[in-house]
Amino acid sequence: MEIIRPLTNIVSNRVKNWAEIKKEAWELKAFLDAKKFDGYWKDAYAISHAQVSAEPKSFFVVNKKVYKQFGSWCVVNCRIIKKSEPCTFQEGCMSFMFRDEKRVNRFAKITVVYWTPFLNLFLIPRRKTFQNKVGEDARSICAFIVQHEIMHSEGRNIYGL
Repeated sequence: MEIIRPLTNIVSNRVKNWAEIKKEAWELKAFLDAKKFDGYWKDAYAISHAQVSAEPKSFFVVNKKVYKQFGSWCVVNCRIIKKSEPCTFQEGCMSFMFRDEKRVNRFAKITVVYWTPFLNLFLIPRRKTFQNKVGEDARSICAFIVQHEIMHSEGRNIYGL
């Protein structure tokens, strides 16, 4: 598995069930855990399926630093249902590993609904509220992570390319 260059910018298809993505989800998790990235960043908080597939599905995987906040390493069909005040956040993107970070408009607090695998058999629904605290540890930037990965699922990226 590798990150597509250039990024395809194709809108991801909604996931219907765990069996549909199970194999690719585990491969994407192994890819993220391997940390074999070139460029400015050697570690990623998350990788979207849209970054590695010409036929993207709406899911992303997260690393060990933040998976407890999500309740899983795999986040499926994530959507924002409530937003708070806007803020800016300095972030980079694994699809553009040789570009400088960019200031991006985000929401400091969001409520999301999504699905996660349960017992590696099926998906269960979740609802979470994430609030960012810039300058804190990795666990406090989950709202930024969600918004970044949703952009990829929508076929967009922070650089507008």
